[in-house]
Amino acid sequence: MFDTHAIARALTAADFTPAQADALTDAVRQAAEHDAAGVDVGTLATKADLHVEITALEGTMKAHFATKTDIAALEGAMKAHFATKTDIAALESAMKAHFAAKTNLAALESAMKAHFATKTDIAALEARIYRAMLVQAGAIVGALVGIAGIVVGALRLLG
Repeated sequence: MFDTHAIARALTAADFTPAQADALTDAVRQAAEHDAAGVDVGTLATKADLHVEITALEGTMKAHFATKTDIAALEGAMKAHFATKTDIAALESAMKAHFAAKTNLAALESAMKAHFATKTDIAALEARIYRAMLVQAGAIVGALVGIAGIVVGALRLLG
Protein backbone atom coordinates (compact mmCIF):
# COMPACT_ATOMS: atom_id res chain seq x y z
CA MET A 1 0.00 0.00 0.00
CA PHE A 2 1.00 3.56 -0.45
CA ASP A 3 -0.21 6.90 0.92
CA THR A 4 -2.65 8.26 -1.69
CA HIS A 5 -3.12 11.49 0.25
CA ALA A 6 0.63 12.19 0.15
CA ILE A 7 0.68 11.57 -3.62
CA ALA A 8 -2.28 13.93 -4.17
CA ARG A 9 -0.55 16.63 -2.07
CA ALA A 10 2.69 16.25 -4.06
CA LEU A 11 0.81 16.54 -7.36
CA THR A 12 -1.09 19.61 -6.12
CA ALA A 13 2.23 21.16 -5.08
CA ALA A 14 3.44 20.51 -8.66
CA ASP A 15 0.61 22.70 -10.05
CA PHE A 16 -1.95 19.92 -10.67
CA THR A 17 -5.52 20.88 -9.86
CA PRO A 18 -7.03 18.95 -6.94
CA ALA A 19 -9.32 17.09 -9.40
CA GLN A 20 -6.32 16.12 -11.58
CA ALA A 21 -4.28 15.05 -8.55
CA ASP A 22 -7.17 12.91 -7.22
CA ALA A 23 -7.78 11.32 -10.64
CA LEU A 24 -4.11 10.47 -11.17
CA THR A 25 -3.73 9.14 -7.61
CA ASP A 26 -6.81 6.93 -8.06
CA ALA A 27 -5.45 5.59 -11.39
CA VAL A 28 -2.07 4.75 -9.80
CA ARG A 29 -3.81 3.00 -6.87
CA GLN A 30 -5.94 0.88 -9.24
CA ALA A 31 -2.90 -0.04 -11.33
CA ALA A 32 -1.03 -1.14 -8.21
CA GLU A 33 -3.93 -3.41 -7.23
CA HIS A 34 -4.16 -5.15 -10.65
CA ASP A 35 -1.58 -6.59 -13.00
CA ALA A 36 -1.38 -5.85 -16.74
CA ALA A 37 -4.01 -8.50 -17.54
CA GLY A 38 -6.51 -6.95 -15.16
CA VAL A 39 -6.19 -9.67 -12.53
CA ASP A 40 -6.72 -8.70 -8.91
CA VAL A 41 -3.28 -9.30 -7.37
CA GLY A 42 -4.88 -10.20 -4.06
CA THR A 43 -6.44 -13.33 -5.61
CA LEU A 44 -3.16 -14.84 -6.85
CA ALA A 45 -1.69 -17.90 -5.11
CA THR A 46 1.49 -17.46 -3.11
CA LYS A 47 4.40 -19.89 -3.08
CA ALA A 48 3.16 -21.06 0.32
CA ASP A 49 -0.33 -21.68 -1.14
CA LEU A 50 1.20 -23.74 -3.95
CA HIS A 51 3.37 -25.69 -1.51
CA VAL A 52 0.30 -26.63 0.55
CA GLU A 53 -1.62 -27.73 -2.56
CA ILE A 54 1.31 -29.71 -3.99
CA THR A 55 1.89 -31.45 -0.66
CA ALA A 56 -1.78 -32.42 -0.47
CA LEU A 57 -1.71 -33.68 -4.07
CA GLU A 58 1.42 -35.73 -3.41
CA GLY A 59 -0.28 -37.32 -0.40
CA THR A 60 -3.33 -38.16 -2.49
CA MET A 61 -1.15 -39.68 -5.20
CA LYS A 62 0.78 -41.80 -2.70
CA ALA A 63 -2.53 -43.10 -1.34
CA HIS A 64 -3.88 -44.03 -4.79
CA PHE A 65 -0.88 -45.27 -6.75
CA ALA A 66 1.43 -48.20 -6.15
CA THR A 67 5.08 -47.53 -5.40
CA LYS A 68 8.02 -49.56 -6.70
CA THR A 69 8.06 -51.29 -3.32
CA ASP A 70 4.35 -52.14 -3.64
CA ILE A 71 4.89 -53.58 -7.11
CA ALA A 72 7.92 -55.60 -5.94
CA ALA A 73 5.89 -56.98 -3.02
CA LEU A 74 3.06 -57.91 -5.39
CA GLU A 75 5.48 -59.69 -7.71
CA GLY A 76 6.91 -61.60 -4.73
CA ALA A 77 3.44 -62.59 -3.55
CA MET A 78 2.47 -63.71 -7.03
CA LYS A 79 5.61 -65.82 -7.35
CA ALA A 80 4.80 -67.42 -3.98
CA HIS A 81 1.21 -68.25 -4.98
CA PHE A 82 1.60 -69.33 -8.60
CA ALA A 83 3.47 -72.33 -9.93
CA THR A 84 6.68 -71.65 -11.82
CA LYS A 85 7.76 -73.51 -14.93
CA THR A 86 10.14 -75.50 -12.72
CA ASP A 87 7.30 -76.41 -10.34
CA ILE A 88 5.13 -77.56 -13.23
CA ALA A 89 7.97 -79.60 -14.77
CA ALA A 90 8.67 -81.27 -11.40
CA LEU A 91 4.97 -82.09 -10.94
CA GLU A 92 4.74 -83.44 -14.47
CA SER A 93 7.79 -85.66 -13.85
CA ALA A 94 6.40 -86.96 -10.57
CA MET A 95 3.04 -87.70 -12.13
CA LYS A 96 4.60 -89.48 -15.10
CA ALA A 97 6.68 -91.64 -12.77
CA HIS A 98 3.70 -92.48 -10.56
CA PHE A 99 1.07 -93.18 -13.21
CA ALA A 100 3.09 -94.44 -16.18
CA ALA A 101 2.88 -98.07 -15.12
CA LYS A 102 -0.85 -97.98 -14.31
CA THR A 103 -2.43 -95.98 -17.14
CA ASN A 104 -1.98 -95.00 -20.70
CA LEU A 105 0.55 -92.15 -20.71
CA ALA A 106 -1.11 -90.39 -23.67
CA ALA A 107 -4.48 -90.27 -21.86
CA LEU A 108 -2.76 -88.91 -18.76
CA GLU A 109 -1.02 -86.16 -20.72
CA SER A 110 -4.31 -85.20 -22.35
CA ALA A 111 -6.03 -85.00 -18.95
CA MET A 112 -3.16 -82.94 -17.50
CA LYS A 113 -3.35 -80.46 -20.38
CA ALA A 114 -7.07 -80.04 -19.78
CA HIS A 115 -6.69 -79.37 -16.04
CA PHE A 116 -3.38 -77.50 -15.63
CA ALA A 117 -2.09 -74.19 -16.93
CA THR A 118 -0.10 -74.39 -20.12
CA LYS A 119 2.98 -72.37 -20.97
CA THR A 120 0.71 -70.21 -23.12
CA ASP A 121 -1.63 -69.61 -20.15
CA ILE A 122 1.29 -68.63 -17.96
CA ALA A 123 2.73 -66.35 -20.66
CA ALA A 124 -0.67 -64.68 -21.09
CA LEU A 125 -0.91 -64.12 -17.33
CA GLU A 126 2.59 -62.63 -17.24
CA ALA A 127 1.67 -60.33 -20.16
CA ARG A 128 -1.47 -59.13 -18.33
CA ILE A 129 0.55 -58.41 -15.19
CA TYR A 130 3.14 -56.40 -17.12
CA ARG A 131 0.42 -54.46 -18.95
CA ALA A 132 -1.20 -53.59 -15.62
CA MET A 133 2.16 -52.43 -14.29
CA LEU A 134 2.69 -50.26 -17.40
CA VAL A 135 -0.76 -48.70 -17.06
CA GLN A 136 -0.05 -47.85 -13.44
CA ALA A 137 3.37 -46.43 -14.31
CA GLY A 138 1.75 -44.33 -17.04
CA ALA A 139 -0.78 -42.95 -14.55
CA ILE A 140 2.02 -41.99 -12.16
CA VAL A 141 3.97 -40.27 -14.93
CA GLY A 142 0.81 -38.45 -16.05
CA ALA A 143 0.16 -37.22 -12.52
CA LEU A 144 3.75 -36.02 -12.17
CA VAL A 145 3.51 -34.17 -15.50
CA GLY A 146 0.30 -32.57 -14.23
CA ILE A 147 2.02 -31.43 -11.04
CA ALA A 148 4.92 -30.06 -13.05
CA GLY A 149 2.47 -28.13 -15.22
CA ILE A 150 0.80 -26.64 -12.16
CA VAL A 151 4.14 -25.63 -10.69
CA VAL A 152 5.36 -24.11 -13.97
CA GLY A 153 2.10 -22.23 -14.40
CA ALA A 154 2.25 -20.94 -10.85
CA LEU A 155 5.88 -19.88 -11.25
CA ARG A 156 4.97 -17.99 -14.42
CA LEU A 157 2.21 -16.17 -12.56
CA LEU A 158 4.55 -15.32 -9.70
CA GLY A 159 7.52 -14.66 -11.98
